[in-house]
Amino acid sequence: MADVQKLTAEQKRFAVQCFACCMTPQQVADAVKEEFNIVVQRSHIVYYDAGRNQKLKKDLAELFEKTRKEFCEETGKHAIAYVGYRLGRLQRMSEKAEQSKNFVLASQLLEQAAKDAGGLYTNKREHSGPGGGAISIETSDATLTDEQRVARLAAIFDAGRARRDRQAAGGE
Repeated sequence: MADVQKLTAEQKRFAVQCFACCMTPQQVADAVKEEFNIVVQRSHIVYYDAGRNQKLKKDLAELFEKTRKEFCEETGKHAIAYVGYRLGRLQRMSEKAEQSKNFVLASQLLEQAAKDAGGLYTNKREHSGPGGGAISIETSDATLTDEQRVARLAAIFDAGRARRDRQAAGGE
């Protein structure tokens, strides 16, 4: 097992950036261990979370803010709403699945990550007409005069009122 060590400047920056990407102290400690082969206690690593430590050195606090801003620009308020966060989680899960020789799960996680990165899980959809062109919109009342439109609307409102009155009287 690796020895507990004091963090270098590079390791400190790494930890700060991990916290800026909404990782928990345990996840940051594990990431530092994996990346640099050193063991860092959660109680020690939490010092580099600028969200919790107001005494963090200015350059590290600025790195945290810059990284968090870049991370947050993707979308949403909650960590799970960030594509970057989801992809990071999917990557970690995929790596664990591979280490456990669960290649079916690893493959499914990679497919989900590809779909997420490609924007499949968004509500945003672009629509187009034939050949990718504009959608033509035709209205049947384009040639109506203002008076005719008012008369149509009045008839619609009258029908609605009549239905409401029948329902109130128990007729429908």
